[in-house]
Amino acid sequence: MAAGLDPWVSFVGVLPSESLHILGSPEIDLDKVPSGYQTCQAYSLEYLLQKRRLIGSRCMEQGLTPQDVVTIDRQLPFNRRSFQGIRPLGNRSKVREKDIGDNDLTFIFGAEAIEGGIPRWRARDILEYVLANSHLGDVEGIEPLFVLGGPDDPDDPNPEVDVLAMLEGIYPVIDQGHRTALEIISEIVTRRRGLSAYVKWTPIAAPGMEQGLPEAGSDVELYVCSMTDIVGEVAGKTMPKNAEVYDCNLEEGIDIGEAILEEDGINRQDRIVVYGRPVLTCFSAACFDLSETLQIALIERGWPAADETTYKTVDDTARRRPRYSDVYRRFDLAAGLSGPVFDWLPNMATPDCTYNPEIQSNGAILPNTPGRHFSAFNGLSRLLPITCEADIAGEADDERQEGPIAFVEVLVDGAGTGVYVPVVSPPEDSPAGFVQPNPDHLSIEIRYSPNHLLAANHFDPSESGTEASETTPIFDYEKMIVTIAARADTRPRVEWVDTSGTQAFYDHALVIEVPEAEVWLVAPRTVRGLSATGALEYYTGPYLDPAAHTVRDDTDLLRQVAALAAAWYGRERKKIVVERVGLIADNPVGTIMRNVLTNYYRDDVYTPVTQIAYDYVDFRTTWQTGHIELDVMGAVTERL
Repeated sequence: MAAGLDPWVSFVGVLPSESLHILGSPEIDLDKVPSGYQTCQAYSLEYLLQKRRLIGSRCMEQGLTPQDVVTIDRQLPFNRRSFQGIRPLGNRSKVREKDIGDNDLTFIFGAEAIEGGIPRWRARDILEYVLANSHLGDVEGIEPLFVLGGPDDPDDPNPEVDVLAMLEGIYPVIDQGHRTALEIISEIVTRRRGLSAYVKWTPIAAPGMEQGLPEAGSDVELYVCSMTDIVGEVAGKTMPKNAEVYDCNLEEGIDIGEAILEEDGINRQDRIVVYGRPVLTCFSAACFDLSETLQIALIERGWPAADETTYKTVDDTARRRPRYSDVYRRFDLAAGLSGPVFDWLPNMATPDCTYNPEIQSNGAILPNTPGRHFSAFNGLSRLLPITCEADIAGEADDERQEGPIAFVEVLVDGAGTGVYVPVVSPPEDSPAGFVQPNPDHLSIEIRYSPNHLLAANHFDPSESGTEASETTPIFDYEKMIVTIAARADTRPRVEWVDTSGTQAFYDHALVIEVPEAEVWLVAPRTVRGLSATGALEYYTGPYLDPAAHTVRDDTDLLRQVAALAAAWYGRERKKIVVERVGLIADNPVGTIMRNVLTNYYRDDVYTPVTQIAYDYVDFRTTWQTGHIELDVMGAVTERL
């Protein structure tokens, strides 16, 4: 690493290898010594982190004290993906590990829950754990210890520089996978998050030198800094900017040899469009007259009439053949529902809501405005956007999502009674069936064995031409209700358009997909369950917005992503190379190069310093800035 002040800049690092280029003596003389070259390759102290690996996992088992910790031989992941929602699942200890002197160390792995579940690893926790627990290699006791640092002065009320606080609001999912410490660190401290890092330490005092070798027993600080010039509220957390700003003043900067400015409009975006996942809509459906009576969606028979005719003429053994697997079992959404118009609501209405909120040019986002939308269904979901009902009266509903559900009406002499039973888990005196959505065909299967248990009033063994059966039909599929969920081709969408009048000649559009952002709707008259008497009960909430029928709405995520993207990609940024006379280390990597100035000229740059080179022979320092591809989606979703 280069550090210090002009005129002396020292390099402190590691020499892991050397090469010798040996030249023979020009004369055959035993007194002549062969000549040659010795080349050593030096790396900064970060190289030591590339050698270190995490061996096993430090765990705090339930009931153990913070001093009583076990190490297992597996590399556990930091946090785990959840099958539902955006938030990852945690596996971090409640408290920090302590040494024998009762001093706090780092958080470790654990499974003891607190209010809200098992704690999740924050990015800062992971960095501290990796630095403290990575193996030191063959020179343990000689290599320095690394600690985490950054601009987080608690006395500074300015949140723009509080990078470590930002790391406390990020919950990544990271697999250790026998990787080195530097590989894990680089997955967190990366340019896509707008972050960089370099090493700092307390040096051995030396005359005329600002920075020398680390003092014996002192720690080396992995100093994390921001590489952006924007500040924004992201999921309730402040995204900091780098407070180190440099203006390249060619008139006053006598040490500046030259500045080469490169103008490139490729990274400037005039329009930013952010999409979420297709809207998930939950509704109930029934066949024919029952659909109109209950004002719910329509499903139709999904088997060929010829197969039904043949099914009646064969015996029970033949009826189990795959050819007849759809007969009395498969039900398709009516053609109108998978067509261009979204008409499952009563009176041919559509939800009074829109998923295209506008963003003003300054990044402020306007609220939703009412409007109609039209869509087609693309596939059924295996889960409904409603949670499982409680099994015990007075108990809270389970947080797990319900699967598709179906109810059949109890018949007396073939006529309906108004009493329904669930297909799955019915009373003991009723046969049980199975409900299976088919996402490929926009259909649902209601499986009874044999098939014609669901064919009362349609399958009669006593009729002429119908083969006898050991089983008599009990239910009528025309008196069946299913509650399903389908993905529509409508997606939540936010768009930002530059209205400053400075946009490029060509329209540059940045499209960002945020698959974690969901919108879930539950239609009116959606059957949720049954009362104690077997009557239908409809879903009544909870709704986020009863008028829009929403039970989940992540469009705030899209607004934050769009606003963050507009702040970074919505302005022109240039690359610059500045050559300075002398060995100068007054601004580190990550410094924002703001502009180039002369008495008659000014040009904005607004890119971070990504590379600093020192020429010890010609006594020059070269700074180079560059564009960084900021992962605005990850900046939002990892903070939830």
